Amino acid sequence: MLRLAVIGSENSGKSTLTFAFGNYVRKQGLSCELGNFDAGCKRAKYKATFDIRHHHALSKRTREEHVEVALKKIYTELADDDSVRREITDKKASIVILDCRGGAELFLSNGPARFLKRYADAVLLVFDSTECATESEYALHEGLAKLVSKATGVKCTAVANKYVSRDAPTQTRLLSIPTPIKHAEDGVLRANAVEGTGFRELFKHVARML
Repeated sequence: MLRLAVIGSENSGKSTLTFAFGNYVRKQGLSCELGNFDAGCKRAKYKATFDIRHHHALSKRTREEHVEVALKKIYTELADDDSVRREITDKKASIVILDCRGGAELFLSNGPARFLKRYADAVLLVFDSTECATESEYALHEGLAKLVSKATGVKCTAVANKYVSRDAPTQTRLLSIPTPIKHAEDGVLRANAVEGTGFRELFKHVARML
């Protein structure tokens, strides 16, 4: 079994990617379960076999704390929660995808980093490619993924979500903001969870870890 953590800030599309990539994995003949580790999720995009909201409610904490502070405390508590970890580890699926709220900066801190180290075998750092206008911004996310790898000891790969290639049909490009990079030569995977593109390369990347 491979435990794959998908991390990303709000509006990065991480939950949509988790749902869509989970379906793609199943179409390849592998069993796949999805776990929701977004304690602030109001409505899940998928049927989760594990839901952190049954253990931690972000809404109760944010009445007194900033969201980032609350998330950090939740992941720190989970890092030491053997019962939740066993529940994830005992899953029988080939791949278990953990949908985790928070950007790279959150998971560079001690508690959340320990959470990834204990719960995940691999990590995908999802970011919104439509907010990147230059190659250096892609390099920044690749660098952040390397920092997460170093902090956790778990391989982390950056994934540019909402990506639209310059080779895409004109209508698709007009409805999206095309990113300026045509080929993935910088160590960043490209995907578009809504369009379902880029999953073939993403699956190959993940399959190598099985």
